[in-house]
Amino acid sequence: LPLPSAFQNLEGSLLAGSRLYALADTPPLVPDRGVPVEASPETLISIKKLTFAYRQEGPLVISHLDLELSPGKRVAILGPSGSGKSTIANLLLRFWDFDSGEILWNGFDLRALDPESLRSQVCYLPQNPFLFNASIAENIRIGKPQASLKEVQEAARAAGLHEFIQALPLQYDTLAGEFGMQLSGGQRQRLALARVFIRDAPVYLLDEPTANLDPVTEQAIIQSVLARSKGKSLIWITHRLAGLEEMDEIVVLNKGRIEARGTHAELAAGKTRYARIRQLQRDSLD
Repeated sequence: LPLPSAFQNLEGSLLAGSRLYALADTPPLVPDRGVPVEASPETLISIKKLTFAYRQEGPLVISHLDLELSPGKRVAILGPSGSGKSTIANLLLRFWDFDSGEILWNGFDLRALDPESLRSQVCYLPQNPFLFNASIAENIRIGKPQASLKEVQEAARAAGLHEFIQALPLQYDTLAGEFGMQLSGGQRQRLALARVFIRDAPVYLLDEPTANLDPVTEQAIIQSVLARSKGKSLIWITHRLAGLEEMDEIVVLNKGRIEARGTHAELAAGKTRYARIRQLQRDSLD
């Protein structure tokens, strides 16, 4: 009985299969092998004349970028949407390879390092973290699969989520839902932060870590991040100014180029984009 409909769908299924195989057979943009990264409590990242475009002959997304992240240093990368902030994170994690310039990781060329080994040394929070249709505890353990329940609870407490979870009927066994739909936007963000906090790596790379959070929760999360990353290297990618007075250096990007750099006090005092953004956000709060 089902054979007639099967023949009707056969051509479409074969075409779909050929597209899937073509995708599966495409070589990755970044080689999946390289020199293993030696675990170290301290990491020095040096970026020199970094240039990147998504395609050949296309517009430059990053142009001649220089940045150094010494052990324990806190650097914020600020700029409008499309300025290249998240691209820097993707290049550091070797999701893409850059066109020219260099990135050195403890003196080694980043392109010679094993991608998976490299990523194991980074506590990474993407701009749009993915939550699985699994329990809250399982979602947090993605940051450290062998973590105990006590470690999971500690990470959730640092992310300001523990009391909310404790009030749920199944507590940490509660399902987050597909794409985390059982949680609010702010709760999803804090769960993703707990996933970051449970890892123990020398570099924190956070892309819009306080998105979807109210100002009170935002300040609490900033203090948690600063406490958890103490003595480690921190890259804070954002378009908001909250917490930037705690950074050792702020880099203001515009169209892939560094427009200004300095401390909060230095940038706020001049007629810079940073000062204009600061005034606009103050006016908005007022």
